[in-house]
Amino acid sequence: MRSALMPMQFPSLAGRRAVPLKNGRSDRTEVDMRLGSLLVEAKLTEVGFQTRATAIVEAYRDFDAVFDRDRLPRVEIPTRVG
Repeated sequence: MRSALMPMQFPSLAGRRAVPLKNGRSDRTEVDMRLGSLLVEAKLTEVGFQTRATAIVEAYRDFDAVFDRDRLPRVEIPTRVG
């Protein structure tokens, strides 16, 4: 996956976008910035984003094009019982 960045482009607020999932559906999300055709999402400070079930994260269509899954940390996520 490549982004077409042109010289002298300036970032802009991107607003709501549909991010494609592997099953053909999409996840509607607020994208923080747009630079050409590149969409940037800054989730690092949002509560609850640091850990997410593997099946949810890997459902994004372009996950493998963006991330090296072998280098991502894995943690056990506690589940509620009761």
